[in-house]
Amino acid sequence: MNKIIKESLFKSAKYSLAFLWFFTGLTSLYLSPETGYQILEGANITGELADNAIYYGAILDITLGIWLLTAFKTKLCCIIQIGVITLYTLLLTYIDPSYWLHPFGPITKNIPIVILIAYLYSTHESMSYLNKRRHKKHRKQDTIADTKSNAENLDVTDTETTTHTNTETKK
Repeated sequence: MNKIIKESLFKSAKYSLAFLWFFTGLTSLYLSPETGYQILEGANITGELADNAIYYGAILDITLGIWLLTAFKTKLCCIIQIGVITLYTLLLTYIDPSYWLHPFGPITKNIPIVILIAYLYSTHESMSYLNKRRHKKHRKQDTIADTKSNAENLDVTDTETTTHTNTETKK
């Protein structure tokens, strides 16, 4: 596969997953917290425990989205994402197994999401390698350009010195 396509696919996967985590967290906190409360109520989780589950779950989701964008320890972030998705899937299955048969697939969508995370995990090092090579190549090109620029400046200075010297000699 072409390097540009690989890099584009990697970035698309990373940004789409970051968006998913970030948007899910914001939705749980601000846009539709009542949905979370209804699900938790199905397991008799109410009151302060439900409040904490909604709040800290949303903060975790937002944190994962931001972490993914930082590229800091991406492999660890991928492992934690898979762990969180597994935990959410098990909890939702326990609370209401019918979500597996839901027409919008709130649980079944986790399968391709985990595959996308596994893709990020497996390609992270090769993308880091490509980026390092590209930066090294750009640094080398910058060095060559600086050297040429310095050489041209020396030529101009030498020409000015020679002209100045010749003018003084004629006087």
